[in-house]
Amino acid sequence: MSRRGIFAAMIAVCVGAAAHGAPENAQRTLRWETVVHAPVQEVWDAFTTQEGLESWMFPRAIVDWRIGGTLRTHDDPEAAQDDEGWFTHRVLAFEAPRMFSTRAVYPDDMSTPPVVEEAWSVVRLDPISDRLTRVTIAFCGLTVVPEWEDAEQYMNAGSASVMARLQQRFPPPTEHAGTTTPDPISRAAVSLRFVENPIVAEQIVPAGRAETWRALTTSEGLESFFAQKAIVDLRIGGLYELHFLPDAPPGARGADDCHVLAYVPEEMLAISWNAPPPFPAEREERTFVVFRLEDAPDGATLVRLHHGGWREGAEWDKVRAYFVRVWPHVLDALAARLGGEQGQ
Repeated sequence: MSRRGIFAAMIAVCVGAAAHGAPENAQRTLRWETVVHAPVQEVWDAFTTQEGLESWMFPRAIVDWRIGGTLRTHDDPEAAQDDEGWFTHRVLAFEAPRMFSTRAVYPDDMSTPPVVEEAWSVVRLDPISDRLTRVTIAFCGLTVVPEWEDAEQYMNAGSASVMARLQQRFPPPTEHAGTTTPDPISRAAVSLRFVENPIVAEQIVPAGRAETWRALTTSEGLESFFAQKAIVDLRIGGLYELHFLPDAPPGARGADDCHVLAYVPEEMLAISWNAPPPFPAEREERTFVVFRLEDAPDGATLVRLHHGGWREGAEWDKVRAYFVRVWPHVLDALAARLGGEQGQ
């Protein structure tokens, strides 16, 4: 398995499978999981910084870490930026240091293999303790092709290679380990780290993840508790608009021109978001919101919300303060609706 690991494995098997027949309509998500001996921030840096990627997966990496930015990697440690052979992923969404989503960008001279034409990846990092992190990789939106079993087997092999390499990067501590020193990735990555002050809220709702997911990702669901009118096109880049004032002029109806950034069905939804109309300059920019769904006791669902992407300035502080007040009410309304009460 090459240094490109799972990413190269995915591309290779997709090309081979696509050559043997037309794809079917069904889509699937594949998941792989491991536990590594490192704090969640160090694992995050290993995936999202140049120093981190070059320490375990790729000899050469260029990282532009922002939504819409890119991760460019190369097998040649001396490769120049304009050399051929770079492999590129676009950053779709992230919730530092817990989750990020990327999508492969194919060269102009390469047709997109049908099996990955709509696919994207989501990496989730869950701290187990201050020195252990669970790493879950989900490859979403895969189109089932006639040779799906072969494709799945090959991708499983690629994922095993990646997980093994990651565990080598963060080996278990030795029995007689002495004084530890700060991880060089964490030190070097400080200047690259996305600095923000996210809004974080959570709510347990009296419904399973499937029903909660429908409430957050369908027009009918959103209109039952959140907005008078909702437009949802659940795909990467699809519209996610909520109209609180549907009769207002376009652009002043609410969450206008917001989009789906990434998702894992019934687990995670990331969307772009905007400021309310009283803040016209800030409204031209986009923040992002991540909903994560987790099983809770008695068939309920824990909904975790992360609203990030804030800028500096007095007006931005006002926008943030507005959503600090709003989001708990939204989650309360979701819980009430799923509990059988009529939404607003």
